[in-house]
Amino acid sequence: EAHRASPREGTSGGHRLQDLVKSRMSETSRTAFGGRRAVPPNNSNAAEDDLPTVELQGVVPRGVNLQEFLNVTSVHLFKERWDTNKVDHHTDKYENNKLIVRRGQSFYVQIDFNRPYDPRRDLFRVEYVIGECHVQAPVLTPWVAL
Repeated sequence: EAHRASPREGTSGGHRLQDLVKSRMSETSRTAFGGRRAVPPNNSNAAEDDLPTVELQGVVPRGVNLQEFLNVTSVHLFKERWDTNKVDHHTDKYENNKLIVRRGQSFYVQIDFNRPYDPRRDLFRVEYVIGECHVQAPVLTPWVAL
């Protein structure tokens, strides 16, 4: 009669499990962050190179003309050293290719679409990514179609 050993009986499988538990317990824990939350502050996109993209979600009727959807073709953040955002926020002297803006100040973003924007028909959201957390901010001022 064959006998199967359980991990408690000290088989090689049991040793592997014990070694795994020991290695997990001996791992150094992350740095503790003070304050209200036990997470690092989100104040930089330096670690984020993969910005999220949004796909068409939900049920799409058959025969829908995808050309009628409003698609983003380009986004201009005015982040060059001589651009409005860098100069207005006094960050034009920083050696950084990313957009740096100061809290509480407005900034400019130009979003180009595949067709003219119609506020009566089109709806879109802007998601601000700061660090590892994504924040959907309400639009406090109306969008202007140029």
